[in-house]
Amino acid sequence: RMEIQDAVDFTISAPVEGWEVNPRDFRYNMTILGTVSIADKKDVSDIWVAAFVEDECRGLGQIIKVDQLDQYLTNLFVYADDPGEEVTFKIYDAKEGMLYDADSMVEFKINSHIGTLETPKVFSDHQLLGLPHQKMEVYPNPFTNQTTITYTLTEENTNVLLQIYDLNGGLVKTLVENKRQEIGIYHATFESSGLPAGMYLCKIVAGNRVETRKLLLKR
Repeated sequence: RMEIQDAVDFTISAPVEGWEVNPRDFRYNMTILGTVSIADKKDVSDIWVAAFVEDECRGLGQIIKVDQLDQYLTNLFVYADDPGEEVTFKIYDAKEGMLYDADSMVEFKINSHIGTLETPKVFSDHQLLGLPHQKMEVYPNPFTNQTTITYTLTEENTNVLLQIYDLNGGLVKTLVENKRQEIGIYHATFESSGLPAGMYLCKIVAGNRVETRKLLLKR
């Protein structure tokens, strides 16, 4: 006899084709109570936050306005089979048909919870805020001896940490160490002397923004 749970479709409906998530396909979950930074007059009635591991959608949450807290919040379930996976996020405005890469990344931890009503996880994209594009750029990439990392800050007195890691998560070099910086465009040089060829990760933590870029070192 078919079990009731086998007859029920647990797939979470998605605003974008291909973003459907079935929790039964995964062994573990974690939850994130998050907020989205949006300009004051932005209509949030059909805005979603989606969690991704590489190109696979692993969770969806719709934004709601909580008037008592004056916040836009979502309770997001993220699913995975293995701990340690890198989870990134996208913000989708279904009314406008616009998709934004959120300036955020977390590591999947089994049954963990991120964010509270007092300090929710912040998802943001500076196009939604009407601010200049803030993506970190690396050039040249691939590179042989050195490469330049360029990043833009759009807030005063931002604490910046810029580091290079190997693919095992080991710290290779710190380029900017918890330095307070003002609004502007900044450049940091990564010199590869003494390092073996291969893939590396460049990670910036600038205020609430976390971003990672892959670097390919050739010899």
